Amino acid sequence: NQKLLIRFLLQWKKDCDRERHGEKAILALLAGEMLPVLFTIAAKVLSPKEVGVWAKGLLCEHEDEVRCEVERSKMVSRTKEAAFLCLSPSEQSLVDSFIWLGCCMHKELNMVKGGVVAIMGFWKDKDLSGP
Repeated sequence: NQKLLIRFLLQWKKDCDRERHGEKAILALLAGEMLPVLFTIAAKVLSPKEVGVWAKGLLCEHEDEVRCEVERSKMVSRTKEAAFLCLSPSEQSLVDSFIWLGCCMHKELNMVKGGVVAIMGFWKDKDLSGP
């Protein structure tokens, strides 16, 4: 179902664009603004007991990366819509634009049919016999 697919793609595009704007907003923070954010993430990722284990390098690297990614994703989710709303209305419209041409197969078929009708009309006007 093309319409269902397009609705899915529109939502996916919107989510990706919002996430990208949230990431840009976070990366645009100054060092002084970024430190509290990083400390908040670290506090959520590691329990007090694990801080010592992490400092000694005994915490599994993969587990640490997964936890950090989860918290980073949460942080981006909290900022993405606010960052999008900071854009001007024309920028928001441009970001949300999506061009759907529909089914190309039918467009090509209609083009061929139109060409056939036009050439048959030309032959008739010129008293020519077609192939």
